[in-house]
Amino acid sequence: MKSAGPDRQAGSGTVCYTSFTYSYLSRALVLVKTLRAAHPDWAIWAVIADEPPDGIDPGPALSAFDAIVPAEMLGFQDFLPWMFKHNVIEACTAVKARMLLHLCDQGFDKIVYLDPDIAVFHPLTNIEHYLDQYSIVLTPHQAEPNETDLAISDNEMTSFKYGIYNLGFFAVRNDGPGMAFGRWWDRMLYKACYEDIESGIYTDQKYCDIVPALFGGVYVERDPGCNVASWNISRRRIRIAGNGDILVNGSPLKFYHFTKIEGVGDTMTERYSGDNFEIAEIWAWYKRQIRSGAPLSVGRSWWHYGTFSNGVAIPQAARIAYRMQPDAAAKWPDPFGANGDSFYNWFVKSSGLELSAVPMLDLVAASPLSVSTAPAADRPAAGDAPFDERWYLERYPDVAQAVAEGQYSSGLDHYTKDGQPARRFPHPIEV
Repeated sequence: MKSAGPDRQAGSGTVCYTSFTYSYLSRALVLVKTLRAAHPDWAIWAVIADEPPDGIDPGPALSAFDAIVPAEMLGFQDFLPWMFKHNVIEACTAVKARMLLHLCDQGFDKIVYLDPDIAVFHPLTNIEHYLDQYSIVLTPHQAEPNETDLAISDNEMTSFKYGIYNLGFFAVRNDGPGMAFGRWWDRMLYKACYEDIESGIYTDQKYCDIVPALFGGVYVERDPGCNVASWNISRRRIRIAGNGDILVNGSPLKFYHFTKIEGVGDTMTERYSGDNFEIAEIWAWYKRQIRSGAPLSVGRSWWHYGTFSNGVAIPQAARIAYRMQPDAAAKWPDPFGANGDSFYNWFVKSSGLELSAVPMLDLVAASPLSVSTAPAADRPAAGDAPFDERWYLERYPDVAQAVAEGQYSSGLDHYTKDGQPARRFPHPIEV
């Protein structure tokens, strides 16, 4: 763990932290740059649920942070078996509560979390002031009701599935209720931090729907300038004043959440920005910041825990199977291994799925803003949502099995014939 500098020593003050993998480092550095400009007095820490590719030294880039904590140093029991159960989104969110407790143990008075794909445009002094009075601060995805059926479906109805509050931001005071929340949340995330909508779970986020009922001292921040994102711009008008100030419904823009850039985030932003051209300007600015500040050639597919030891990509079906196997950690203490009596060999034999290695071009790539898009053959008809073949087969193991058995020619074939009528998702949509 890199230690904090002399003016960032643990023990008092405010700390902001984030959680990411190396494929998101370019985004995290934009967060650090903009946050440092707004709050030079804050400490900035990070937890990383990843290891860099061989031959790449992230040290110089990580020096922008005051401290780096590898996820495996946070004391998770049976770390490798536990990590194997998670995909990359699940893993990065599963470590957030344990890192919150770690920062409380370091003695910081106020702890703020921001996702790595956030940029800060204005000091967050309002958040600090709330933490003088409250123990927990949350922001809802929507703070004003939508009026059209499409906007309600995209926003309010989506929040019912993925969470009322967006956990790309939260803030906690290091007091009794704040620590109680952190301990409870950590227990829940260690047990199940999964993308499992059918079970009422969406990573770390859905749990916080009931936080205002379970804990006292909760403040819900409804400022339109906080956590601006594709899921609420239908009700937020952005204006750039003559002096350069950016206002949202008349309130200064505090931070913008650039979720799913170059993907569904672009689609939803274009859908709801309308003639609010300032949003397009901010979106384009962020893309330029990522490109110009990317320090490493790490492709979008890189994740140390994303493949077996033989380079084969771990499908979501394998992670789910491992979760469901009794005494899996005792049978296969290193589920990433692929030799001998390994979980890999058991899964290949029992599932009948044909697994393949991840091309190195996908792992260490040239573009810092490389985001996969399915080729034309893997997309539904024009006007429908982009189709993600790999994600669809991983998300729905029954479809993968049916394709393997020749019942369908591909995941897209299943989606077109049966998946769309059954309201299955064609691609990941997270909020």
